[in-house]
Amino acid sequence: MEVHISTQLNITNLETVRFYSLFADVMVLSRELSLRQIKAICDGIKKENIKGPSGNLIEIEVFAHGALCMAVSGKCYLSLHTQNASANRGACLQNCRRKYKVIDIEDGHELEIDNEYIMSPKDLCTIDFIDQLLETGVKVLKIEGRGKSPDYVKTVTQCYREAIDSYYNNTYSSEKAMAWMKRMEEVYNRGFWGGY
Repeated sequence: MEVHISTQLNITNLETVRFYSLFADVMVLSRELSLRQIKAICDGIKKENIKGPSGNLIEIEVFAHGALCMAVSGKCYLSLHTQNASANRGACLQNCRRKYKVIDIEDGHELEIDNEYIMSPKDLCTIDFIDQLLETGVKVLKIEGRGKSPDYVKTVTQCYREAIDSYYNNTYSSEKAMAWMKRMEEVYNRGFWGGY
């Protein structure tokens, strides 16, 4: 059975890649890594000739677009605790994307938080630096689509496909990146949850 190593295993260095190469050909790196760290891992795979079960070099996958989890590598238990929907099994109800009040337990004083997403980091969008991301050596880009409308998924994947193709045929530019971002923003603003 083919195994695909998830971000939940916290792959953050070459030693971990080397260990899991016994089991899988593709590994998703932790979301918390910088471009420099991603490049060091990809370069190390080539330098040390780290291969998976297929006999091919390990391929690295990274998150390129979508919501980022507030927890390290998506290991959040809020949804499981409050709704019995495990984020670690793909059923996150995104508790972090709700409005909250802070209540002083001693005197009951309530403070409503102005920031709508107090626990949630800003969404990830790498299309305006996709060239730098691809130059690290990653082979697979992960685009969040679970729970999104078909129109949203279609538009986002089209924009990233066009950006990747543009990078490889040397026509990528900041102007094009801004146009792709505008297309994605338009579909986002129309409501991407598809009735959820």
